[in-house]
Amino acid sequence: MTLSVKVEIAFATDPDDTSPAWTDVSAYVDVASATVDVTRGRGDQYSNVQPSTAAFTLDNSDGRFTPGYASSPYYPNVVLGKRVRISFRKGVGTWRPRFDGFIDSWPTSWEPTGRLATAAVTAVDRLNRLGRGKVADNLLVKSFKDSNPVNYWTLGDDSAATAPANTVGAMTLVASPAGALTFGDAIGVPTDGLTAGRLADGILFTGGTQQYFAFSSTQSFSFECFYTAAAGGANLLFYGAPLGSSDNLFIRANDGIANQVTAQFLPNAGTGGTATNTAVVNDGKLHHIAVVCNGPAATVTVYVDGVAGTPVSMTFGTPSSVDPIYEVGNALHSTSYTDFTLAHVALYASALSAGEIAKRTVLAGLSTADDSAARWARVADIAGIPSAFVATVGAPGTVSMGALDVQGDGRTYEDLLEATAALESGTMFVSTTGVLTLQMRTVRYNQVPVATLALDDYEADLTFLLDYKGLVNDFTTTDGHGDQHRYVDAASIVANGLYNDDVTLDLMDPAQAEAYSQMRVTTAQPAPRISTFTAQLLANETLADTLWQSELLGQSVVISGLPSTAPATSVTVEIQGYTESFSPLSGYTLQANTTPALAAVWKLGDAVLGVLGSTTRLAY
Repeated sequence: MTLSVKVEIAFATDPDDTSPAWTDVSAYVDVASATVDVTRGRGDQYSNVQPSTAAFTLDNSDGRFTPGYASSPYYPNVVLGKRVRISFRKGVGTWRPRFDGFIDSWPTSWEPTGRLATAAVTAVDRLNRLGRGKVADNLLVKSFKDSNPVNYWTLGDDSAATAPANTVGAMTLVASPAGALTFGDAIGVPTDGLTAGRLADGILFTGGTQQYFAFSSTQSFSFECFYTAAAGGANLLFYGAPLGSSDNLFIRANDGIANQVTAQFLPNAGTGGTATNTAVVNDGKLHHIAVVCNGPAATVTVYVDGVAGTPVSMTFGTPSSVDPIYEVGNALHSTSYTDFTLAHVALYASALSAGEIAKRTVLAGLSTADDSAARWARVADIAGIPSAFVATVGAPGTVSMGALDVQGDGRTYEDLLEATAALESGTMFVSTTGVLTLQMRTVRYNQVPVATLALDDYEADLTFLLDYKGLVNDFTTTDGHGDQHRYVDAASIVANGLYNDDVTLDLMDPAQAEAYSQMRVTTAQPAPRISTFTAQLLANETLADTLWQSELLGQSVVISGLPSTAPATSVTVEIQGYTESFSPLSGYTLQANTTPALAAVWKLGDAVLGVLGSTTRLAY
């Protein structure tokens, strides 16, 4: 089989450009004296997948791959971080992607004569980037800031504060009477680690020239906050001239329509109108409220907990008053004022998108009905990964997820993604095309092997290991309520001694936590296993092509042709990680890390897999 390698580098475009301008540098790849190597995956099924790596050597005789060399045709873009992809092809067939990542090392060297120069390039995939930066800010606070508010108060100030601190703007709010607003003792958003402001028998107001937008027929603006009240209502926003004259905007949690949110505009010019959301908000529970005024579309929409009310068409004029005021909790302009708590009050001179509003409700724990696929997409979005580079594989398992922990506590975005993968008991990796992927646990269940390796395909000795690696006979899962669920295999403890482990997962269904513990406890006696194999595939083009068409991570293959004296003459293993190396001299080798395939998982109603205990096992 003739095998070709193609290496392309996106010199002229940004790393996350969804339409990169690829430059083919294959003609300069040294495959005569060096190999092209790609390593992906992990050592076993209970380890985290490591960032994929690639290594190749380029001929740099004319200096084109020398960083900073002005005569290079790629100058000034021979720098770290450029996107690179590697593909293999047999004969004149289709190019198969093998790696997509970013250059992280670009050393250049010359032999003593100066005639032979090389650049030994290495690259890593997107996981490496996600693992470097800490989540320095509270994720909920960050999501507000990312929407570019003109003014934003978290109201999570400490108890000694007398006025709320403005996180991004210059507008100041003053409580009247003094002491009407208290800090530090009210429960706000449960996931963000902050308290809320409690406003009782008073108002927050500002006046003078602290105007944050001007009404006009084309001006977009938005307001949002988190609100909790047991009864009555509150004037969440009053903006306009003093004492209710023309050019006023009211946003109320109750305006004579029981427990509903209304946004009413009384402009000096324009049609004005009232938009309403019928969701009940004065029920003692936390609610997210957003009002979005789309100036160009001349519509106003009220959102409660991420759900939009009916948009109402209206136009706005320019305020006649040169001294507008902003008030929260104004009893004069509310029909049934009561005590309430506020958190994360934000004002925008733009129209918030439905996606921005939805993100806020998820981060606040108001929308926890995500399955693994939806949670994966949300966390990837929080991490700033373009949706074109995010995917899932397989059907999500049933997972009762708790609210996403949004406190900035030193974790990385990789940690947040790993936590989602752990809830699913899935596998997180970057695909050979550069897509951050969550492979659902159902992919591993009762899967059909993608290929069979015969005796002639092995390049190195096959070894069956029999040891205690991976043995767990006492496992405890702590669920999202803090309750512990322990599963013990007493027979295994008697035979092998105690091997215990534990995990904390934000599972809200105790039955799922029980199932997870049972899944992690292995059988009473460890069985022989093949942990690695090395195959030479240059001479077996059918096998090579079959493997290239599949995502190898998480797939199973059959190792056949073993002698009758082996523990088994044929075994099915799951590929957890691998290194593939290519050169015309050394051929094409695949060295894989494997674990026994998870076969015979119980399936309701199946004639064979539906018999629990004798032919199948439970799986989480």
